[in-house]
Amino acid sequence: DRYEGEFVEHKPCGKGILTEGGVRYNVTFDGTKKFSEGATPTTKEPAEPESIAENSRFTVVAVSKGNKLKTTFKGDYSHCKSVDGKLAYCCPIRANLPLKNPKEIEGKIAVCWR
Repeated sequence: DRYEGEFVEHKPCGKGILTEGGVRYNVTFDGTKKFSEGATPTTKEPAEPESIAENSRFTVVAVSKGNKLKTTFKGDYSHCKSVDGKLAYCCPIRANLPLKNPKEIEGKIAVCWR
């Protein structure tokens, strides 16, 4: 889980983005408690997935070094080909649940945390 926002004396305060289980929320904290003291947002609404500039294109190439006969083997992806296309973030970002934005991802390179 992650919080992107302001802190005053180690206490979250004001507006920010809270990511829980790969789902992003627009939140507001009142600044009265630290997270370690059980701070909870006073408001919490689903946030739009992070976006990537519409005109951005990327080339993705799988690379690896290693020998599968050794314990340090990391995989051999020499059979993989480069992929060129636009990126789209998965929502939820971990892609561990059914995607909420499959139409946004269709035909693009899906970005997720693994």
